[in-house]
Amino acid sequence: WIIQAAIRIGRFDFIQKAQKFIYKYYNPTTNACLVKKPYNSSNPSLNENCIFNTAAMGLTTLYLGDIDKATKLGDTLVERIESQPGGLEKGSTFYLRFKDDGEYIREYADKTDCAECPTMNLLRIDSGRVKQSWWAMGYPAAYLAILYKYTKDNKYLKVSE
Repeated sequence: WIIQAAIRIGRFDFIQKAQKFIYKYYNPTTNACLVKKPYNSSNPSLNENCIFNTAAMGLTTLYLGDIDKATKLGDTLVERIESQPGGLEKGSTFYLRFKDDGEYIREYADKTDCAECPTMNLLRIDSGRVKQSWWAMGYPAAYLAILYKYTKDNKYLKVSE
């Protein structure tokens, strides 16, 4: 968001450093954005990919003019949203995080770890509950709609709807 704001107000003095920093979180294996730790090719089990962050990185890369990365991130969102275990049906669960092998992270093993507590609710959205992080579904939908406007590729619009 800082990069997007800097571009809008014409503060180009630090954008390259910021871009270099966020690209550490780009996972070339999954074409997704990681959370918690930068990309680790030597130990992929440490990589935790996030649908919400993938959308945020996608929009930022679009602002930066990195169309190749923006569309790769968009393609990953399409794939991840379409492969949700319960679809998007009423009563289903929408998982936000996944491992490099594509398996969704359904819960953390150590529920007593204080570092994991704040993110427990960011793993999934249960359609039958209130007071959740609904925005974590809305942001990817908005990004895909923007990507459709740029590329005219209907798959982005279809999934965003």
